[in-house]
Amino acid sequence: MSTSPQPQSNLLKFAFTQCIVCEKPLGQESRDLGHRTCHEHRACSKCGLPLHAREMQLCHDRLVEDNLPLSSLILIHARCEIAARQLSQDQDATLSIKQSEYDLLNISRLMTWPDENLNDTTNENNACIQNARYISSMSFDQKLQHLKMLEACVASVSIALRTSKDYRKEAFKEREEKAKKQADKERLTSSRPAQSAVEKPEELALGTFMELHGLTERKVAMQLQREYEKCVAGFVKVGIKELDARKLTIDTMVKQGRLPK
Repeated sequence: MSTSPQPQSNLLKFAFTQCIVCEKPLGQESRDLGHRTCHEHRACSKCGLPLHAREMQLCHDRLVEDNLPLSSLILIHARCEIAARQLSQDQDATLSIKQSEYDLLNISRLMTWPDENLNDTTNENNACIQNARYISSMSFDQKLQHLKMLEACVASVSIALRTSKDYRKEAFKEREEKAKKQADKERLTSSRPAQSAVEKPEELALGTFMELHGLTERKVAMQLQREYEKCVAGFVKVGIKELDARKLTIDTMVKQGRLPK
């Protein structure tokens, strides 16, 4: 099959059965996913990370539009090209982009592109921070439209995940359980200072103590928790089992009016 440049109007119907770089045959899965290159030619020329099929299509389509030979093909992420373009402005006077526009594009990238070197929580926190910057100058109506667009994106990604050959129900279940546990920890430690970590054992212990006894004031709860632990330790010291000591301590503090019934 010839892989010479085709008219743009025909590209979408054009069946790519060979790699446009080395002409190796493409497998059925690659063709179904819309890939135009073999596995050896799917890395970004800038960062070396894998390219999505759509990103490769855009690189190739642009080449065809400009009537350039395939030898001029540069496979690159859009985000990497934007960054490279910013660096090359001094060398090419035809390239121009305002700093504000560049910053907005960078925010968009940081807000939506996951960094596999970071964990889920860090990626989510970064997305939250960048999105806050992204919508800071929007009107109410724009924010509402932005929200609807994000909801559409979530639905689209969900469909893509569920139709992927790598889809596993267990992965979704694990993520939901992890999110629930994190939400529970956030709720338990809602009284913690801003600089204190959610995972801090003493914060989780205090949060649990407050929830069990219906306490809402952090300082009061901290004092009562210290009294509780001290009393338990005293009972254990005289030979009472810890479980019994904890029950006895609660009963004693309730009778004294130190803890609510």
